[in-house]
Amino acid sequence: MGSINFDDIHQRRDAARALIIEKRRRLRPLIPLARAALSTSRLLGFEQQLFQNRFQPVVQRFADRVEHSFDDYTPTASDALVCSCFKSGTHWMMQIAHQIAHRGRGEYDNIYDVIPWNEGPNPKLCMPLTDPRPLQLSPIDLRIIKTHAASWHVPYNEAAEYICVIRDPIDVFVSSYHFIASAMFGELRPASKPGSTCICQTRPSGDPGQNLPPATGPGATGLTCASSPTSRYSRTNRPPSMIWPVSWVAI
Repeated sequence: MGSINFDDIHQRRDAARALIIEKRRRLRPLIPLARAALSTSRLLGFEQQLFQNRFQPVVQRFADRVEHSFDDYTPTASDALVCSCFKSGTHWMMQIAHQIAHRGRGEYDNIYDVIPWNEGPNPKLCMPLTDPRPLQLSPIDLRIIKTHAASWHVPYNEAAEYICVIRDPIDVFVSSYHFIASAMFGELRPASKPGSTCICQTRPSGDPGQNLPPATGPGATGLTCASSPTSRYSRTNRPPSMIWPVSWVAI
């Protein structure tokens, strides 16, 4: 990487990780109590409501970040945006696109050192949109941007590239359930009931995806079929630069 480094991002990320580890250490003695509370709620039939009440604010905070993730920024000819729904092969496509932008020689300690993700859980731990370092490293003057934002929150510029990745919604919901359960809950994961209605984003009236069905099923928190990047077709006169089913990426 030459003289360009990402030590500032590494330091922020290490500090955040240390805080998380310390928080987990302090909360570990409360795990038996939490298990008892969840078991009781499951027996009494209000487990789903308990989790919805707990995580609806989390989903809302994510929706708020998404709404403002591209404030005061318009993609340029040097930007290629990987646009996808959560758990749809985003990281595969990010790494493929990054290597293309670096002619197969892209290097990084963490993918978020070189790829901005403004609506992430903690944007301060990722590369900012305005940081020039990814472009300085690219031999073809191209940097990759990640977004899970619904199409109506992603600014469109004909000069930029938009790579849209799609996946069967059923696979997205199941993958989301297992990912969130493993990463956030461990043994405290909620019971899953096929077809259960989950928290969804509200779709703006008049959006091209408004007639698509709502997201339902395990793990669908915060997701809607209307956020699919395919809705970009009806939002512009120019289709996305590429639309990739995730099954193609896996080949």
